[in-house]
Amino acid sequence: MDYILASIVFFLIAIYFSIHHGQSRKKRLFFSIVIFAYLFSLDIFWVADYFTGEGINDAVIYHIFYGLGGAGFKEFYKITFVGIVFFLFGVVASFFYYKTRKADYKIPPYNIGRAIMCALFFCIAFMLNPTPRSLFAHLNYFDFPFKSSGSAKYIGDEKMAALQEDFNRYYLLPKSEAKTKTHPNLIYIYAESLELTYFDEKLFPGLVPNLKQIQKENISFSNINQIIADDFTVGGMITSQCGIPLFTPSGGNSMNGMERFYEGAVCLGDFLASQKYTLVYRGGASLKFAGKGKLYTTHGFIDVKGREELLPHLEDKNNVSPWGLYDDTLFDIIYEDFMALSESKTRFAIFTLTLDTHGPDGYLNKSCRDIKYLDGSNEMLNAVACTDYIISRFIRKIQASKFGKDTVVVLSSDHLAMKNGATAILKKGDRKNLFMIIDPRNETARVIDKKGSLADVAATILSSLGYDTALGLGRNLQSHLNSLSVEFENYKKKLVGWRPVIEKFWNNPKIGTHVFINNTAKTITINSTTYKYPLLLEINKNREVRPYFEFNDFKKLTSFLVNFNPTTPFIWIDECRKISYLDTAIKDKKGYCLAMGQLGSDIVVKSIDKTMLVNTKVLDSKKNDAEVRDIFTSRMKLLRNYVYKKRYKDAWSKGKTGEIEIESVQDEKFEIRYLTNNPKKQLYRFEILIDGENFESSMIEPFKWYQKKISIPKGQHKISLHIEDTFNPYKLNTSKDNRDLGINFKINKLYL
Repeated sequence: MDYILASIVFFLIAIYFSIHHGQSRKKRLFFSIVIFAYLFSLDIFWVADYFTGEGINDAVIYHIFYGLGGAGFKEFYKITFVGIVFFLFGVVASFFYYKTRKADYKIPPYNIGRAIMCALFFCIAFMLNPTPRSLFAHLNYFDFPFKSSGSAKYIGDEKMAALQEDFNRYYLLPKSEAKTKTHPNLIYIYAESLELTYFDEKLFPGLVPNLKQIQKENISFSNINQIIADDFTVGGMITSQCGIPLFTPSGGNSMNGMERFYEGAVCLGDFLASQKYTLVYRGGASLKFAGKGKLYTTHGFIDVKGREELLPHLEDKNNVSPWGLYDDTLFDIIYEDFMALSESKTRFAIFTLTLDTHGPDGYLNKSCRDIKYLDGSNEMLNAVACTDYIISRFIRKIQASKFGKDTVVVLSSDHLAMKNGATAILKKGDRKNLFMIIDPRNETARVIDKKGSLADVAATILSSLGYDTALGLGRNLQSHLNSLSVEFENYKKKLVGWRPVIEKFWNNPKIGTHVFINNTAKTITINSTTYKYPLLLEINKNREVRPYFEFNDFKKLTSFLVNFNPTTPFIWIDECRKISYLDTAIKDKKGYCLAMGQLGSDIVVKSIDKTMLVNTKVLDSKKNDAEVRDIFTSRMKLLRNYVYKKRYKDAWSKGKTGEIEIESVQDEKFEIRYLTNNPKKQLYRFEILIDGENFESSMIEPFKWYQKKISIPKGQHKISLHIEDTFNPYKLNTSKDNRDLGINFKINKLYL
């Protein structure tokens, strides 16, 4: 905060000197742009800080570029509104500066001293600005998709060999030699954002009494630090199970387009599967979010279910949070799985992830209606108190079962809590990740204070299962060995240096002379690696493939393509109407098309109407510099014009309906979005009608965003929205309990 205040002070001083720095139109325009850039950067930081509690961190970088598909972020409408307001404030402030400086004739003439002071204070303000500071701090940790790869991703064989040799000194494969004859079953609970700081009685007296009691009876670890790329869920899962951080080599939105997730890494699941464990994952959230489902299916899990798979089995399908199943419901399902697997006499491991302590305010399930923390004014702490009850009840239930003596339960946080209703208190503590092992064979409770990270969790768990081994970069914290957090003075910096080597765990192939396209499965196979399309493949100088995917329209494939170098080879498979901007001859084609070549050279474009083997010779085409420049310039005019244009229409209705007229030039895709106000009843049925015919009926919660993508045939159409009060559908307009449903109704045409 001190940096932010200092930055704002220097910025205001710089504004003062800029006012006394001459009147030319170019100078006024320049300073107006600087003012907007500064205010906009603060806006970005504060929005990011709202989610993370620590500004722009690894989680922000990861999810901006690699996806939010499946996320439950309907609850963040308030910060969205505030962010927009502050953005508009920046626009108004910069415009006001530009116009008012023009009218002021009393300003002294140009002075070199004032000019230097103005530049100096602006530079200091931006240096202290939290957004540039955060971005520069993370620039080496994540590979920004807008930064063209080309030859930049190929660091050379000699340097790569040196990095690989250094990395191999510390990266260890798990050993299968057992130190005990028995190997108990395992239940691993990732408690969403439930960090160890919540257990601090000085900060949160009486918040988690039940889990603290379990902690006192078992083995707990008090010094598990957050390192890099482990401050968001899938990053924490990878680090804790594979012993390495999650470095993503592609711009794959949510990573769900990858058939295999970190395939080259040997993770906890791989090892347990090799030891004849049956592996099960149950999660209340969508498996699509950040490619979580692919992570588990890649690494030995044979039974993987998330929100979509579990929801049909619920008696009350409306009893869900924006993220997915409530924790009490999830643990009921897991207990049934536990009993069934135990009865089968098979060795097993069940992994799960809770949801109810997700920020900003958490979620209270039906089992916790009477649970409040202190006066109940802090919703987030109420949710934590609820989680204490739900998880401890589940653990005690496992311990009390006839199979409890054969089951080890692990409880850990997936990452430190992002910004929520308790952040101000959390920041007062020494923040560490939660990690405890509930082992029925353990007779001595103890707290282990050895410095470690989530990377050490897998190796430490294996010790409790009867295997004394390291795993990846992780070490057994119950042994005499030091973790790499102790071995290296700056462990984070060391991991960043190993990044090119760690990326290779994705096992991305090298392009050969041919690729195989399966039109039925919508896949492209390069050597033995298969990717789902639509996708964009970038090929570097070493002919290594880097895949980019498109999900939920967070970033279009063309947004990556327009930033490629003119001579960077690529393969792009997408809908023909999108690829037609490279070749208008296919604009009327249906289905998918293939574009292959270089933006500054030859490109082959063809329709994919069957399964086929495609020659990649065109990727190696060469042109002279002048030809490359002319071809590239021409193509970029078309692509950029298409990528950056956007249009939408808005409608506002102070009642039950909203209606929009649209024109579809061809069979085009549109996205419907709306937000309801806050009526007192809790559920409403809504209908989307196209030209008067019911397109979809479902239920919606008040004050929640809804979005739906639809295809609209060519011609003029009316799209209308109808919401009725399911409790009293005929008295919506005359009711006395404030059920006026204002509808912010928008439809966007989806471009490339």
